[in-house]
Amino acid sequence: MAFLLLLHEKMRLKRKVNTMTLRQAKLANRKSRIADRITKMQKMFSKQTAMLEKQASIWSKQFSMMGYQSIGMLGNGSWNPLSAMNGGGINPAYTQKALLEYFTNGDGAGKLSEDQVKDLLINGGKYTVKDGKVQVRGEDGKYTDDSTYTPEILEAFKNGTQAVQWAQSQQQYAIQQQCQMFESNVSIWVEAQKQALEEQQEEMLLPLEVEQEEIEMETAGLETQLQDARARLEALEQACSQEVKDSVPKFGLG
Repeated sequence: MAFLLLLHEKMRLKRKVNTMTLRQAKLANRKSRIADRITKMQKMFSKQTAMLEKQASIWSKQFSMMGYQSIGMLGNGSWNPLSAMNGGGINPAYTQKALLEYFTNGDGAGKLSEDQVKDLLINGGKYTVKDGKVQVRGEDGKYTDDSTYTPEILEAFKNGTQAVQWAQSQQQYAIQQQCQMFESNVSIWVEAQKQALEEQQEEMLLPLEVEQEEIEMETAGLETQLQDARARLEALEQACSQEVKDSVPKFGLG
């Protein structure tokens, strides 16, 4: 009778161990699926954040291009607004156009012709004033008096160039300030969007993380129960084995 009771308890414990082991396997699979969902979700939000930053960069460059284009500094593919924002990049075509305007309708009206402006823009470095006369440097590097320009013409061109450069620098500065303000506003908007994405991510991840913690707690509890059940099962198996030994007839040999 005792043996039957031990055997019954042993079979019950085996079923319990098998059931808990199966439950552990199911929890492990479920936890793995949740981890995959969390990883995919994090990648999705990371991609959205990167797209925000990329879009902000595109907007800033487009705004810069439109700004310089609006004041006539963009043209012929030779204008680099990024270079301009660092203090350089003036388009020679724009400088020529500005000088022609200066000597046609500006403060230098009538002082230089269009041909003179174009020539001095290209060859201005060849001319110098000596003893009240304009000299030109020849191909041999020597200066001669063979020039149709007067000191007044060179002075007018110098003044016109300075005036145009000043105007250019003022326009550049104004555009730079606008670009900086635009980039600052875009940056504020991007940070706000990032914060919204982070809050959305936390909201979507929270249930998964809670479920993940519950699985870990249940798994830990199952492991404790399994250790206890296996220890008891081992003890029962030893008891059953001993009971079988004790029930075998000895025929006077024991």
